[in-house]
Amino acid sequence: MARARNIKPGFFTNEDLVECSYAARLIFPGLWMLADREGRLEDRPKKIKMAIFPADTIDIDELLGELECRGFIKRYTADNKKVISIPQFLEHQNPHGREQDSVLPDENGYYKVNTRKNDMVTGEYSLVKSLVNNESSTKTEQAQCKHSASTVQAHDQHHASPADSLIPDSLIPDSKDTVITHTVYPSQQSREPTPGASVCLELKKVGIIDLNPAHPKLLMLIESGATIDEFMHAARTAKDKQKGFKYVLGIVEGQRTEAAQAKDKVLQGTIQNKADALLNRNKESTRNWKPPELRAQNDGT
Repeated sequence: MARARNIKPGFFTNEDLVECSYAARLIFPGLWMLADREGRLEDRPKKIKMAIFPADTIDIDELLGELECRGFIKRYTADNKKVISIPQFLEHQNPHGREQDSVLPDENGYYKVNTRKNDMVTGEYSLVKSLVNNESSTKTEQAQCKHSASTVQAHDQHHASPADSLIPDSLIPDSKDTVITHTVYPSQQSREPTPGASVCLELKKVGIIDLNPAHPKLLMLIESGATIDEFMHAARTAKDKQKGFKYVLGIVEGQRTEAAQAKDKVLQGTIQNKADALLNRNKESTRNWKPPELRAQNDGT
């Protein structure tokens, strides 16, 4: 379910976001509205398309790849669930105290269960490995955490606005004096970028911008053993021809296909350059050549 979120005027002037396609720039705030109170949503491109671009023919997976490549979102699988996470979500949003807990895990598979009083979060929470049989698993699996992050309180608990309404209490003010406390998850460490994202980050350096680290062909090429050098060489060629990401993939795929076809036909000896090869072909074609008069004599004998 979409929720009202706080999107500030400077959102679209981010120097990295402006390098994305117009559709990626538009879908990004849409993801914030689809995200739960932890900044997570299901990684289901078709469902996302129906929520944000229901009447457009757009490749949502490709747009998500653009955002992931630049670090605006993370895509991962935990507890058999495909999840999209917005890393900066909690730095810019202060969800209403009545908003329900997330039903999606973090990258380490933990679910956050908030302690509530009168349906409002109190600032205390537990991290559990499963939302099933939560009470019985609490003793062995939860990591009890307390923090001093401010809890959103309604002006009047008897006339509190719904959690999804955009009220002043649900926004983080612009004041520089605001202190934001970050939630610390147990055993959470910074994660290395995916192989696809690593390739895209390098391609970005030479000016390829329509990137998608989750593109099936890219993942296939990486799986087959394609190296960064192969992608970079192809990227420079594509850049010279003012081509994009898909052209890069086509070059790498073509080169590897040619190499695979030649695998069973390995040339023995020194590889000739093009000039020598042409000279040898010319010699071969003229080896048995004779002047017309000699050919006539031979025909008459």
